[in-house]
Amino acid sequence: MTNPIIRFYPGGGVRKIADERDPALYGPGSTRRASHVEPINPILRWVFHFIRQRVADESRAAAFTRLWPCTWRARIFNGPTLGPFKNRAQAIKAEHEWLTRNWIKEGL
Repeated sequence: MTNPIIRFYPGGGVRKIADERDPALYGPGSTRRASHVEPINPILRWVFHFIRQRVADESRAAAFTRLWPCTWRARIFNGPTLGPFKNRAQAIKAEHEWLTRNWIKEGL
């Protein structure tokens, strides 16, 4: 796992890049997803999103989807699609690096 990054801006704005650890760790506020790490294969991707939209992140079904031995991508919203990656961990690492370099520096 990567370390979370938090940046504070003049006027009180905050941007943070969180990982799958407990989101309550970061306190109150609104959270927006910046990207999806998902399988490249269209059928697996559909099944992945079908499952993940119906179960909690802490569920066994969600944990099962994280372990799929397939090719993954990191789809950055309003940005590039990174990949392919041989495993999910590589996709998450690339996603975190891109968001740190590009999104966290933009400001609010």
